[in-house]
Amino acid sequence: MKKKIRFVEVMLIILVLLVAMVAVYLCFDSFHNHSFHEENFEQDNVYNDMGTEVENIPDETQEDVISITPQLCYGHEPNLEYLTEAADLIVSGIVDTSSFNYNVQNTFIYTNMNIQVTKVLKNNTESTLSGSLNVQIMGGKLSAKDYISSLDDSYKSNYSLSEEELEKYSFSLDTSNGKLNLQEENVEYLFFLNNMEGSWGPNSNHYGIRKIDGNKVYDYETDTYIETDLL
Repeated sequence: MKKKIRFVEVMLIILVLLVAMVAVYLCFDSFHNHSFHEENFEQDNVYNDMGTEVENIPDETQEDVISITPQLCYGHEPNLEYLTEAADLIVSGIVDTSSFNYNVQNTFIYTNMNIQVTKVLKNNTESTLSGSLNVQIMGGKLSAKDYISSLDDSYKSNYSLSEEELEKYSFSLDTSNGKLNLQEENVEYLFFLNNMEGSWGPNSNHYGIRKIDGNKVYDYETDTYIETDLL
């Protein structure tokens, strides 16, 4: 009887360890994946299919923005060494703020933009770079009308807004918690890029775009500028 109890205990311990290993693997895999999947995000503010407010819908005294809040899984914030090794293409450049356009994939907003390349620092691709490069990054802001009209029918059913609400509200996605403002003009950035389904995108999303200050680049973890041998 004691041997049977011990066997059951051993099997339970093994099961718990397997579950823990799977959880660690999933988090690790999410960190190393250059793109972001829908299961890593959730919407902070949504309407249910009855058209009632679920939570945090702005009122008239607040800014009329509905935030889509990212839930990213990182073991740690990607550092410059990781980004340098993982990126296929590293360039410095200035964002053409007049080139912005937005699209929706699944439920997430993406910004397409052109950058004027100032220097190519790494190129492990067969691409020949001209002066301008198109980059797509997760994040952006769309009117509720444009956002919902861009959704697949399976997602549209989650929203029931009046015409007034469609005109009033907008949806916003910012994975950087306000630390990356690409609307600034004549600012030089360091871009760590990979080709994702035919489009250039920053490795690890906003972490792969760093503002340049002289021979230093912005560090998200410390909120300071740090030196790099890349520049």
